[in-house]
Amino acid sequence: MNRITIVHSHGRGAGIYARLLKLFNRKLKVLHNFHGIHIRAYSFSLVVERRLKVLTDKFVFVSKSEQEIAVENGLANRSQSVLIENGIAINNNKCSEKTELKEHDLFGKSIPNNSFVIGMLSRFDRVKNIPFAIRTLSDYLKNHSDVFLVIGGDGEERRKIEQTVEQYNLQHKVILLGFVHDIQFFFTLINVFLNVSLGEAFGLSTVEAMKYGKPVVASNVYGNIDVVRDNETGLLFPLSQPPLLVERINTLKTDRKIYEYLSENARTSVEKRFDQKRMLSETRALYYSFAH
Repeated sequence: MNRITIVHSHGRGAGIYARLLKLFNRKLKVLHNFHGIHIRAYSFSLVVERRLKVLTDKFVFVSKSEQEIAVENGLANRSQSVLIENGIAINNNKCSEKTELKEHDLFGKSIPNNSFVIGMLSRFDRVKNIPFAIRTLSDYLKNHSDVFLVIGGDGEERRKIEQTVEQYNLQHKVILLGFVHDIQFFFTLINVFLNVSLGEAFGLSTVEAMKYGKPVVASNVYGNIDVVRDNETGLLFPLSQPPLLVERINTLKTDRKIYEYLSENARTSVEKRFDQKRMLSETRALYYSFAH
């Protein structure tokens, strides 16, 4: 077997430096993962990415939607593209029972044990669209004393999110957890997982929620549609129709049969499609392919 050197970059910044190395060593094999494509038409970033394409041996995409966006925008050739969906560690612990809360478990804000908890977990940036979720659910939260929205994560949009909570007077209905260290605790705390992103390369926290058997309500955008099968492993809604988000949430709150159907299908889907071992095996096979 021939000895080769492979550089596999992840994200825009690392991708620029890694591919420029090819100018100094033409024998280098360069692979690149975008992990999200958020480039405006005619932008400088778009021009740079198109130029870097010729210095890239293979593009690895974590979802079919991301791959199509890259090809359509001239960021990658189809012949250069490899689809390796993300994976997570799979275990046999269903962990679907909710955690019982004590009075001060969530920063002094009490959630009764029989409450219906909507959960969100992501970094706080514009693409995740969290203020939209708060605005859209504001009336529903106020009109249902047993419904709460719990949001884990942190980031540059935190102040905007806090301002939205204050604007709609939801300080006792929306709880910001900050960075979540105990993922299992978070997913056993919630009933439903919500993802209202403007677009995802691949929603890892959505897949994590599905692993724990939590039905997902997600925006019908690229990335989400690669993970969630509407009415089978979760419920999708168009961002242009906010009332449908509330409708999807209410369906899961009131219809136990649909809830349990989506819960079991979600868990099974993760086990079949998103096992980390499969992802690692496919990545290893890609690396070895350069030796032939």
